[in-house]
Amino acid sequence: MRKKVALLLGLTALFALLRLLLRRRSRVRGTSASDPREALRGKLADKRRVDEAPGDAPVPGAAAAGRPAAAATEPSAPDVPAEHEVEAARERVYEEGRAALDEMRRSGGL
Repeated sequence: MRKKVALLLGLTALFALLRLLLRRRSRVRGTSASDPREALRGKLADKRRVDEAPGDAPVPGAAAAGRPAAAATEPSAPDVPAEHEVEAARERVYEEGRAALDEMRRSGGL
């Protein structure tokens, strides 16, 4: 009996150690995964500094970014559906789900 308890405790300790090591490895990978984001942030910050450098003639955003002038001067608002449209869509999906559930109950699927 003591051998079984000792074996169980040993396996538990091994499992805990393995889990700890895997967790540390994932944290290390997580920090290296953020490096490309940091590099991109640095590039964007450098670009902003170059664009905002004093003494330079203002460059229109359209020509610098290769976008139409309207898109460069004013960001477009995302298409947000009206609240009543969202409610109508939600109600429609709810009713479709309810009908599918009723059909499954009738056919013996549930």
